[in-house]
Amino acid sequence: MVKLRITEHTERPEFIQSLENNLGIQFRIFQELKFDTEDRHKPQGDIFIFKSDSVVVNADDEISFDEKTDALVCIIETKNLHEEILEKHTEQLLNYIKKTNCSLGFITNYKTLKFFHFEPGLSISQSDIFHSDRMDELAQYIAQKIEAKTRITIGYRASEIIEFLGKAVDDLIIFTEKIKEDEWTKFLRLSDELEREAKLKKMKPEEKEEREKFLQRTAAYIAIAQILFYIVFRNYLIQQRQIQEHEGEDLSESPKLRHLSLSNGIPSQIQEILEDVPKYELDFRAIFGKNRDIFSHLDDEASNVLEKIIKKFEGISAKFVIENDLIGQIFQRLMPYETRKDFAAFYTLNKSAELLCELAITKKDEIVFDPACGSGTLLVKAYQRKKKLGLNQHKKLLEQIKGSDISDIAAMMSTINLAIQDPSKWTDEVQIYPHDTFELVNGLTKFSTG
Repeated sequence: MVKLRITEHTERPEFIQSLENNLGIQFRIFQELKFDTEDRHKPQGDIFIFKSDSVVVNADDEISFDEKTDALVCIIETKNLHEEILEKHTEQLLNYIKKTNCSLGFITNYKTLKFFHFEPGLSISQSDIFHSDRMDELAQYIAQKIEAKTRITIGYRASEIIEFLGKAVDDLIIFTEKIKEDEWTKFLRLSDELEREAKLKKMKPEEKEEREKFLQRTAAYIAIAQILFYIVFRNYLIQQRQIQEHEGEDLSESPKLRHLSLSNGIPSQIQEILEDVPKYELDFRAIFGKNRDIFSHLDDEASNVLEKIIKKFEGISAKFVIENDLIGQIFQRLMPYETRKDFAAFYTLNKSAELLCELAITKKDEIVFDPACGSGTLLVKAYQRKKKLGLNQHKKLLEQIKGSDISDIAAMMSTINLAIQDPSKWTDEVQIYPHDTFELVNGLTKFSTG
């Protein structure tokens, strides 16, 4: 009879997978790391969790990090399923904590978690026990402790993000309202036609007030959209660096964008970090161009609101944004009904857009034009439909997909919605324009030419 013994490693692959699912790309998980000491018997920890952009794997298989940056988030010691007394392994965990200056530690037998929070002097300031037979629940518990320590939001549901942003937009408008309509008009347009009308006729006071409010709200939306796109793009680059690192590629020329949280939410410092994109000669000027500089106009007092938005978005991926049509939901749910009614801005359901594109687009090289594109849901489905038909070149896809909208918010959202479909492909050729297409002579000619 063959007998196989279960060890602490038997359940670990499932446990690691659950941790990765819960933590996302903001964190990197390593197993079986040995400490570089002069001891003949080098201690070896089970699971180490780092902030992704704070740890470097050297060519000689060494992991280096600055312990003062809190790069190492936590250490987890795993034990056999039948190990009942986890407390007796506290000294072993404490030894690892001491060597790395880490503050969070866990011991688990995959059924019970023993949690410790250590003070700098290695005294235990907090401890807890959590029981579950489900790996994902154990991983969720660890993720919650990591979130509390790092203040990096972990785990996303689209409804929660939208609810959070609803309040964030209102809070941010308090600061965009400090800038008057004349200032926002310099680089935010309702449409070419409305700008022309504003110069030709004297607007009634209530019309001017409504227009001013709309521009102020537009500025808030664009600021949030820029933060969202920058974080998604940066997280994509983190993933790419990990792949290149694993394949032994030279990373010296690989762009490495800074963490937005380094700005502390201060508007001018956010703008400086956003400008890293053109500094690296990446494209996306349609999103980060000079006519999109919102943050330089905002008071430093807006930092508390902006810092909360940044922390809520950190770790979010393009996949999450696309699968939940987050851009479309932000546009639809956060824009006031009266504003949407005035500009006929109503959300196209994903399924409806998908069906329409399947019926209308029969060839991969057909030009697609949506004259009232809103947040770009229909154009995104056109993009995906043309890929299914065999066109798999991001630049060509964007050359053949065109749109306009009377709302600058909508044009911005559509631009991001299309660019985010494949963040690896840099382009400044997203052909979405803030334009009133009913003004046919000046409107449609823009789209009928290359």
